[in-house]
Amino acid sequence: MYNISSTDVNRIIVACKHYAYDVTGSEWMHDEYVEIIQKLCTYLDQNYDDSVESPSECSIRRDTRTLNT
Repeated sequence: MYNISSTDVNRIIVACKHYAYDVTGSEWMHDEYVEIIQKLCTYLDQNYDDSVESPSECSIRRDTRTLNT
């Protein structure tokens, strides 16, 4: 199994957030990105590296369309 660093997972989460909230015009695609973010946050929770802070994007809830930044 390939291990991805917490820093890389954080970068992927930020990219997914950008696409979910700023790029996609489709509600379905938005929901897909949010689901990916939730899975990546779970991965971080289970493989947490103390030297890397968990991103605020992990507080995104599945049913939200807006995010306070």
